[in-house]
Amino acid sequence: MCAVARDGALPLFREDAGFDAVQAELAARGLSDGLPQVPPSERRMQGMLHGVAAPERSYGPMPPMFGELTPWSVGYACVLAGCVPAELPVVLSASR
Repeated sequence: MCAVARDGALPLFREDAGFDAVQAELAARGLSDGLPQVPPSERRMQGMLHGVAAPERSYGPMPPMFGELTPWSVGYACVLAGCVPAELPVVLSASR
């Protein structure tokens, strides 16, 4: 398994995880839209969330699946999409 330390539906992957294996795991967890995604790793998440005071702060449930909206979860989606860290505040604001 190429997923590492994060419990729950949003796995992080080792830096050396194979691209195809990551894509398959993300698809198996329902986290893929069929397009290639940037493998989310601890390093990428730290870079994305650098300067965020409370990454686990909840902004409540987000439709349509009513998952918990946090800077961490939005940052995860930003990493998958290939965003740069400066784009996180814009995406987080648009999500709220």
